[in-house]
Amino acid sequence: MSGEFKGENMGVGQEPHHNRWCALPEPYPEPGVVRPNHFYAMLLLEDYVGTVSEMTAVNQYFYHHLTFEKYDDLAELEICISIVEMHHLELLGKTIKLLGVAPEFRTLSNNRPVYWNAAYVYYGKNVCDKLAADIAAEKKAIQQYGQHKQLIDDPYIKELLERIIKDEEYHLKLFSDAAAKYCPGIK
Repeated sequence: MSGEFKGENMGVGQEPHHNRWCALPEPYPEPGVVRPNHFYAMLLLEDYVGTVSEMTAVNQYFYHHLTFEKYDDLAELEICISIVEMHHLELLGKTIKLLGVAPEFRTLSNNRPVYWNAAYVYYGKNVCDKLAADIAAEKKAIQQYGQHKQLIDDPYIKELLERIIKDEEYHLKLFSDAAAKYCPGIK
């Protein structure tokens, strides 16, 4: 297609994300868009830094990693997934830029900027509470990405969202497996 915008090749920075045990081994598509589109950028800003977003996931999982001192396997799971979510954050930020919008840490509500806030993070009280929150976060992210994918008519963005959804589904499985081990009954 002529007039398409493509991001720079991810190159070396992309490879480590494929090698993480908590990420699927499939490659990520290079950020690209058919043309700048403000509406699509506003949708992706929600995935980027909204209440349910990669920024929230990065910080929530990192916090949980730091607080699972007695659970080395859970701490490792949380940091691994946090790093993969950070890669998603980067891919979305690059795509938002290609769409013609600055990838600031804000969304829009009533035509006013709403900046990302650490209050979006669910800090939790205990292992089961935190794992339940992580499971809920992944389910909400999958649902939101699916809704945005339906609203966006750009094959490059759809391909990116599909790839991110695959990781989120895998993260949901990993968190669910951890919950089954430590907190039977959490779904």
